[in-house]
Amino acid sequence: MSVALRRSTAPILAIAAAALFGETVWSAGAEKNGSGPEITLKVGTLAPESASLIQEAKEGFREVTEKSQGRVRIVLYSGGVLGDERDMVRKLQIGQIDAVVVSGMLGALVPEMTVISLPFVFRSFDEFDALRDGLFERFSAAFEKQGLALLVWFDIGGFTQLFSAEPVRSLDDLAKRKVWIWPGMPLADAAVRDFPMQAVPLDAPSVLMGFQTGMLDTMFSNPLAILLFQVQKQVKYMTRLDFSLVPVALLTTKKRFYEIPPDLREVILATLARYGPRLTLRARRDDDTALKALIRSGIEVVRPTPEAMVEFQKTGEKVWNTHADKLYPRAWLDEFQAALGQVRAAR
Repeated sequence: MSVALRRSTAPILAIAAAALFGETVWSAGAEKNGSGPEITLKVGTLAPESASLIQEAKEGFREVTEKSQGRVRIVLYSGGVLGDERDMVRKLQIGQIDAVVVSGMLGALVPEMTVISLPFVFRSFDEFDALRDGLFERFSAAFEKQGLALLVWFDIGGFTQLFSAEPVRSLDDLAKRKVWIWPGMPLADAAVRDFPMQAVPLDAPSVLMGFQTGMLDTMFSNPLAILLFQVQKQVKYMTRLDFSLVPVALLTTKKRFYEIPPDLREVILATLARYGPRLTLRARRDDDTALKALIRSGIEVVRPTPEAMVEFQKTGEKVWNTHADKLYPRAWLDEFQAALGQVRAAR
């Protein structure tokens, strides 16, 4: 795998999935001369209408409609109105919707994507940014084998941290906690086997209720998602781990993508190419703002001792190796680590 840091020339818009509340539908664009659009694209996302990234999406969709002279209309179904990620992927595959924003399910769809979310694999945003676009073709080919088209992927915002009702400073503390995991996500199931925790699988809409009823007291999350899941009153501590980055992708099917006339595909890709970087920066800025808001609200930041942090990281590396050739090809893990090593050496 080349570590060339050239930028991809054809990323397209994506919306970071964050929470499941509010059922809104938004449609972009007036129709040309009062006639119907040539192409209507229905896009499903878990992100609520209140998310600032939705506003970025609206701008991009509106621009597509304008530049296509009304021939393309994009309808956005936000707030989980079409179900959770599994529901939306199923609807995508049977043709009920045209595209979907996915985060947690990416590894289930394409095992190679799991490597991006391994615990402690990245040390900074810079490392992720250096590899992201250079890996686009590799992941695109993997999605294509599954009959899908990867249009863009980026991180959901900030690093995943550990939020809990009681302070977690070590693996021993973690073992006492009831931790939410998203059911059916291979990496979450794998981490449960290596990290000591009492895992509680629940669908995303049930997370708030899980905290309120005591079924849960801990979750891995970035700060922005804590606010969007509305569980900030149930967690009092954030353990600063910089555990992982969660990629987000906008997917369609190969069949649907190539049904779009070539000139309109060109308009979509060219028009929305600028929005990938904008969404990445917006998500990170929003996540930083969310962290400051959580701290102001009284959430205490806990930092493990250096010795405890080493134990967390060693357990994370155990996940990398134990599940290679089960969740993802070991050869791909080796290639990825080599590329990451080159990035670190260059810096």
